[in-house]
Amino acid sequence: MDGPFVNWKLYELLQNDLKNQHNFQILCIGSCGLHILNNSFKLGEKATNWNINSILSSLYWLFKDAPVRREDLMKLSSSEKFPLKFCCHRWLENVPCAERAIEN
Repeated sequence: MDGPFVNWKLYELLQNDLKNQHNFQILCIGSCGLHILNNSFKLGEKATNWNINSILSSLYWLFKDAPVRREDLMKLSSSEKFPLKFCCHRWLENVPCAERAIEN
């Protein structure tokens, strides 16, 4: 398994190639961009006070194992799609969950 310095070396080589060939550089967001972006989305949601995580999570649990509620939702929305489970520590993977909530 490669260590963390392999990633930095690749980043350095990529930066040099882009600068030499296209006079362009990419933005450095740290050694693990996925964690930084996830935390950015989480903090952004918290700053808005919209409680998106609470709403999406509640939607899922409201209809989970509740056949009568599911039937009512199908009648009212004419859709057979139910809310998807929200994952509070993987913000970037919650797009389908948010899209499903908007659809219904």
